[in-house]
Amino acid sequence: SYQTACNLCHNVVSKTSVMNFLREIKQVLKDEIIVKKSDEKPPKVLYIEGDEDHVKYQDGSSHYEKMIYIHEGYKRIDKNRRVLINPYCIIGSYSGSDGNEMLWDNVSLYIKERYGEDALTKIKIYFTSDAGKWLRACSDWLNVVEVLDKFHVVQACRRAVGGEF
Repeated sequence: SYQTACNLCHNVVSKTSVMNFLREIKQVLKDEIIVKKSDEKPPKVLYIEGDEDHVKYQDGSSHYEKMIYIHEGYKRIDKNRRVLINPYCIIGSYSGSDGNEMLWDNVSLYIKERYGEDALTKIKIYFTSDAGKWLRACSDWLNVVEVLDKFHVVQACRRAVGGEF
């Protein structure tokens, strides 16, 4: 929240200042993708996870924000925790068919810039999602293996057997 950002800055800025800054920076970076080039050998497998979240704005309106996470898998840091390897996140409203096109263009551009021009054909890409309509469009843009996320697999199994199990 804006208030949390204010608290982290020891309340030297107001919530409105944080909001204005974020809106301004969003405009500046809207179509830009910032990529750290990797000198390492590209991975054999890449994972893309997609979802959306319902976000309430301070003006009372609410919108769905689309979220895409691109990473090279997980590594275990201790018995109970694991972290993503080289995660990259793309978040935005990306509304309508033009928005979908821009979103998947940004995803493919990031992968090419991060892992090389031929990465989309050389790296096996698994795409995990809830199979929403905008997410299914990923296959139109990228050669991916689609995987239903764990929550929706369980939900589909429950529906198939007619209730709880």
